[in-house]
Amino acid sequence: MASAWVEFAVCELARVPALARRTCPELAYLQDTCTESKHGQITRYPPAIKEPRHRSGDLCGEDYSIEDFDTSSIENELPDGLTVPFDNDISRALRFWSDFFEVHGIT
Repeated sequence: MASAWVEFAVCELARVPALARRTCPELAYLQDTCTESKHGQITRYPPAIKEPRHRSGDLCGEDYSIEDFDTSSIENELPDGLTVPFDNDISRALRFWSDFFEVHGIT
């Protein structure tokens, strides 16, 4: 009986990443950005972003607050041409997982 439950649990856990990426597209953007930066291209699945890119700012990020000045950043260009700051993707992904753990009683 226990092995059947474990088999079910493993099957359900295998579905979590795809469900999470559908529920929170920013998780797919983060995966694409990391895969692209590590491997130079995405070949094993259709990417959710067109391309990640580094945007150079005018001021040094070590000396000034990123919120107050034009500092360097990473941006993701989506297939529809919209550009999304990587910082926003991270914040939304963290919020998704925080809510997910709370809803499922995981502490």
